[in-house]
Formats: sequence, structure tokens, C-alpha cells
Amino acid sequence: MKCLSWNCQGLGNPWTIRNLHNIVKKEDPWFVFLMETRLKKQDMEKIKVSLGFSNAIVVESVGRSGGLCLLWRQDLDISLQSYSKNHIDVVLGTVGEREVWRLTGMYGHPEAAKKWETWELIRYLSRSYSMPWVCFGDFNEITCAEEKSGRVEKAAWKMRKFKEAILDCHLIGLGFEGNTFTWCNKRSGEGNVRERLDRAMATSDWCFLFPFTTVKHLSCHTSDHSPLLLAFDKEAPKIARKKRSFRFEAMWIHSPECAEIIDSAWTGCHQVSAQVLPRDAKVSLLIDKDQKTWNHTLLMTVFMPHEAELISSIPLSERLPPDKRVWHFTSKGFSVRSAYHLTSTLRDRESATSSSTSSLSWNGSLSGIKWSQVWQLAIPPKVKIFIWKVALNILPVRANLCKRKIPVENVCGVCGEEGETILHVLKNCHYARQVWLLSQLGLRSDATSADSLSSWVEEIMKSHGEEGLSAFFMIAWSIWKHRNEYIFSGVKMTPFNCVQRANKLLADFHNANDRAAPESISAARSWLAPPGDLFKVNIDGALHLEDRSAGVGVVVRDHNGDLIAAMSKRISNTQSAAVIEAIAAREGLKFALELGIQEVILESDSVNTIRALTSQEENSSFENLVLDDRKKNREEKERMGSVISALQGGGSDASSSEPSRVVAFHSTALWKAHFDSLKESTQLMVVDFSASWCGPCRLIEPAFKELAAKFTDVEFAKIDVDELVEVAQEYAVQAMPTFILIKQGKEVDKVVGAKKDELHNKIQKHRA
Repeated sequence: MKCLSWNCQGLGNPWTIRNLHNIVKKEDPWFVFLMETRLKKQDMEKIKVSLGFSNAIVVESVGRSGGLCLLWRQDLDISLQSYSKNHIDVVLGTVGEREVWRLTGMYGHPEAAKKWETWELIRYLSRSYSMPWVCFGDFNEITCAEEKSGRVEKAAWKMRKFKEAILDCHLIGLGFEGNTFTWCNKRSGEGNVRERLDRAMATSDWCFLFPFTTVKHLSCHTSDHSPLLLAFDKEAPKIARKKRSFRFEAMWIHSPECAEIIDSAWTGCHQVSAQVLPRDAKVSLLIDKDQKTWNHTLLMTVFMPHEAELISSIPLSERLPPDKRVWHFTSKGFSVRSAYHLTSTLRDRESATSSSTSSLSWNGSLSGIKWSQVWQLAIPPKVKIFIWKVALNILPVRANLCKRKIPVENVCGVCGEEGETILHVLKNCHYARQVWLLSQLGLRSDATSADSLSSWVEEIMKSHGEEGLSAFFMIAWSIWKHRNEYIFSGVKMTPFNCVQRANKLLADFHNANDRAAPESISAARSWLAPPGDLFKVNIDGALHLEDRSAGVGVVVRDHNGDLIAAMSKRISNTQSAAVIEAIAAREGLKFALELGIQEVILESDSVNTIRALTSQEENSSFENLVLDDRKKNREEKERMGSVISALQGGGSDASSSEPSRVVAFHSTALWKAHFDSLKESTQLMVVDFSASWCGPCRLIEPAFKELAAKFTDVEFAKIDVDELVEVAQEYAVQAMPTFILIKQGKEVDKVVGAKKDELHNKIQKHRA
């Protein structure tokens, strides 16, 4: 008989469900005890059926946290005795029979302040019945220092409380096979922490009833916890054993010959690669050179399914060019700015005083949250700066002040109960808990399994999306502001008013931005026929999130608008909508060449694709790799100038919603060609040199468009300094935004900064 226990950390993830299916199929357990399901009863019923179980006891999740479930087969006689959000207790067999026994699935409180409740619950269950008893699950505690690896050591008194509860209940550890630790925070280097939080224990009479018992720590990549497989029987497994099993005895360590024997044994071992591919295998072996695609059969043979899926989603260049090293910290390749940001980040990590509970990092692979996502959120700049300080652990909480040798008492200034870390102020403080519960997110900060702000933010992002994340950051800022007001001014705000302040500030910010934004065109821009004897190629791509499949479509029309040809193509396993748009552009140009068309206008609703196709700069992004075939294939390079005579972006991208009065240039060649054509003209041209990351640039943009609509006899252009670096250098642009006024090919005036009135006056002066 087998029992499976697993803290799955949410069954809303299809990868987690797939792993659970694989484990159940392979191990064939009679019982499955699941923790942190984060699902309601009706959702668990569907999973029960899909796993092939007949019965289930479900303890529903509270909001987005918690949730327990015990599944079992139809031919088992089970009766429920008790349950809570932390346990499910059942009896197997009919009470009064000889071989009746108890099974309890346990999920210990993750919070240190409430772990005593778990120990009292175990004691209560122990006193309830005197029958044979086995108890297993995630207890969220260790019994000795050897059960933890990494960072700060566990306090001895905490481990002692757990061991006392085990002794009081006369429970015996059933041991284990496999990895020593069942939980890992999945960080690298010094930040890596591993603990043995999951275990199985039983009373002596249960051990006598099932003398042949094993506990295995299984492996799984979708959860921080390893599944626990408890196998037990009354008789020994019928396996022919030629040798007596080897057991290492700790007393051997003290023998002088021990080290010599071990060294001798390892010297006779030879390294054998566990991979299907040889050690010197190259990536090129995984590519079908004839089809110029990944060899999917080989990928599925060599790699895990999720790894094979990720690899196959990497687009391949049809030219199959030689490999080259790229600077992966930015898609545009190496730049002084990207190197500076990387160096600054590494320096901050080394110098910043870190804490096991309050540090938060959103760089590289340490977290699913990236800074680009934070900066793009529609929240006030001061809140973004606050989040940045939280991430670097540089908020002046008292724990940080103490580490800097500032003489203050390290106790929370609001509740006065615990040390004041960032994690405590924003999550664990009694006041903060009330605020989160009353917020529109309805969070139980004391019930979440997240042990750091970083993991908590990831939970919010996955469960509530960007809108919820914005609200989360606003409320966190309001909690911090209340802390400062209470400590320095004695102002006490109710939790409800704290939430209201955050919501009002966010609403005011959105209203102000809505008023500043230009009116968008509600109707789609009508299709325009190409001039003369040109052909227009319209392209588009679509991504299906359910199965990660995608499709591209191409339509070719002449100057009369008549359909010349069309094609569509299905693309499997693609991770990015940007890559799909790039593939659509590549297929559209290929299709035009196959039709023998030498000069076309390519029209797409993706401005980023057009920028990537026309840019002369090095770029290591996936979409640029797709377009590399059209840009660098030497056999077609000479024809590229005639094939792409013009490029237009449609209206689906946010950046393409500019009125037609403002012309954005994304290619140095196109800019120079246009500039040369106006050298003899007396018409005034105003060029806005800006950057996508520049706050003042975004603020002045609506005003710039208003000026373009007002002065119809003036030409208005926009250039991104990161895209057309040479053009920006030519005009000595050193700050953003910079507005250059040009007449007859010469600079006649300049405005530096977001100065609407000054720009208006100078345009008025030079337009005559």
C-alpha cells in the first residue's frame, strides 16, 4: 500500500497538474494527501476524476492560499474523524476490528508565531484515539540543525518545541530514502536554503502492524517541496536479493581506516554521463538541417517535456549562421549603459545589508518579476521609487538602522511586538494584516506560504495580474507612509482609511493621465492602396495562449486593391507574440519573393517588428533573430532595398497611436533620405529627440502632438535616441527631451527639456 503527500503550492498551474498525473501514474498510490491546493471544492472534484480516484475529502482554500485534499480509491473503508485548514484525520477499517488504524495528513503553520498551534493540534489528535496511527505531511519545521542547509541557523528552542510534541505523542520517525532535504527556496549561491520540512511518523503499534515501511523523497520541479511517498506492508516485498543491503554506520567515522577505505572505493569508480547525448555533443545535433527546424523527436527523447517545449520555442535562422556570443542583459547587445546598470546592480547586492526575510530582488533569473514590468505599471513615480528601495532593502526600518550601528531599539514602531524589518512592516505587522484583509485584494498575509516579499509579489502577479500588482504596490506604499506618520507625527490612521488613501491616489493618478492623453481613434484606420505599380503586403500573427500555438497570415494586393495572393501558416510552440509578428514579416517577404514581386510596401500592426526590420543596430532578441534571414542573407541582400520600399505600422501597438502629423523614424537610412529631400524646402521641421524610458519625454508627448495639430504648416518628427544613436550624436543631443528646429537642412534653434511654452514660442518665431 502506498500513500503520497505533497505540498503542491497551487494546482492552478498546468505544469503542476501534469507532474501530479505523472507521479500518480508511476507510483500508483492508494491515498494522495495534497497541501496548498489553492482551489475550491468543485475544482478539486475535476482533478480527482482526472487522477482516477473515487473519493475525496476537500478543505477549501481561503482566498488564494491554503487548501487540503485527501484522495483515495473506491475499495477502501475510510471514515472521516476530523479536519481543519491544517489537517485531515481519517480511520481505515471498521472501529472494533483488529486491524483498524488512523492516517492523518498534516500541514503545519508556516508562520513562526502560530507553530505552537500545530504542536497542540498533534497532541490533541494523539489523545483522541489509542489505535495505531501514522501521521505525515509538511510540518513546516525541522528537528535538528542537520536538517537545514544555508544561511542563518534555526533557533534551538523552535526545534525543541517540535521534538517535544513528537515525544509527547509517542511518534517515531520512519526515516527516508533520497535527498536529505524536502524544501528548497530555489536560489543560487549563498542565498540557497534547503530544509527537511516534510516527514512521516507513526506510533510503535502502527510500526508493528506494518513492519515493512519505506519513505521516499521524490523529485519535482514545479514546487519548492518534494513529494513524499510512504510505502508500507505487513510482509516483505517478494524481491530476490542476492546481496545483503549495505547500511552505513555512523560509528565507522571514528575508525582510522574509514577515510582510506572510502578514498580507495571512489578511486575505482569511473564517471559515466547520465545524458543520452555524449559530453561533447553540440546544439547543432538537435537541428534538422534539411528542414531547418528543431528535431522534435530527438528533443523529446533527450530532455524533459517542459525543457523540450522551451527549446523548440526558440526560433531558428533559416541561414543557420555560425554561433556567436551575445550580451544577454539587454536585447540590443552590449552598451555602456547596460554594462553600467549591471555593474551597479552587482555592487548594490554586495554592499547592501541583506536579510533572509526582507531582501527582494527582481533582476535576472532570481525572480519572475522584472524591473521593466514594475516601471511600466500605471502607478505614481514616487511609489515606483519606494518599490525600488524595498527591492534593494534600503528602507530605513529599525533592523537596517541597527545594522548600520545607529542606536535605536529594533522593535516595530506600530505594533511594538517584533523586530522591524521590511517584511514585518509590510506583511507581518498586525496593522498591515488588517490593511491587506480590508483591501480590494482581500489578502490574508498571515496565511500565505510566501516567506519573502519577493515570493509574495510573484504570487500576486500570478493570481491578480498587473492591475492587482499595481493595487498591491499602492497599498504597501500607504502602509509605509502610515508607519512614518505614526512614528514621527503621532498620526494614527485606521486600516480602512489606509486602503482608501492608496485607492484614491491611484484613481487620481489615472484620471490625471487620462486627461493628459490624446483622444484615441476609435475606428480602425482604413486600408490604403499602394501607389503606382507597387504591391502591398499585409501581415499579421496570432498567438493561442492555451496550447502556445500560433498562426501567421499574408495578403498581397495591387494598386487597385485587388487580391493577388494570400497564404497562412501554423506555427507550433511559440512563447512570444513579438516573435509571431516577426515570423509573419519574414513569411510575408518570402512569399513576395516567391511570387516574383521585386518592390512592395510591407504593412504590419506591430511597430516593434518594423523597427527591428529596419534597424541597423545589433540586436540579440528572438524577433530580431527571426528577421535576420531577411536582413543578412547575402543572396537577397542586394534586393532588400527594392523589396522593402516602405514600411508602415498599423494601429494596434501603443506606440503607433500617434496622429499622422507626427512622423516617427526608426531607420537611419529612411531619416537621411527624408532629410535630404527637405534640404531645399523653406518649411520648418521640429524634431523631438526622446527615449522610451524618459519620464519627461512621456509627459511632453501629448503637448507635442497638440502643437503638430495646431501648426499644420510645420513638419513634426520624432526620433528615439536609443534607436538612431548616430543622428542624436550629429545634433549633440545630451538630454531628453531635446527639440531641434531645422530649416533648409540647418539647425535654426533648440529647446532642451519638457518646456511646452518655450517650444511653442520658437515654432511661432521660425515658421514664418
